[in-house]
Amino acid sequence: MRKYTDYEMEILTRCYVDYKQLERLLKNDIGDSYDIEKVYLYMKELAKNNNRLGFTNVDLDEGYFDFNYNDMLLTISKYNTRKICLLCDLICVYDDKNCCDLCEIDFNDLEKLIFNYVEFGK
Repeated sequence: MRKYTDYEMEILTRCYVDYKQLERLLKNDIGDSYDIEKVYLYMKELAKNNNRLGFTNVDLDEGYFDFNYNDMLLTISKYNTRKICLLCDLICVYDDKNCCDLCEIDFNDLEKLIFNYVEFGK
């Protein structure tokens, strides 16, 4: 796995926290929904209070939408075995300061990276 700078680890740590908070918010407020439009409208409401949440690709008929959320590009889709609306594990992480994509990472790999960084230090 790639070695990240302290600055990049700060971004990745923020992404981990933001992802977990969004995941919990969706679970608490929406639950296991099969209605992608309901989830999309919920996210549109969240966007009213967060100028770092904006939509990119939206295809509700196909059962997904992509959106920028803080330092990430995320997807909510029904492409899973249960066909419920879920926050997808693949995260595209941005480095806004340097105007570039930092990485594309699976949430489980991000979690391992963050825990190792915290446990073993820099």
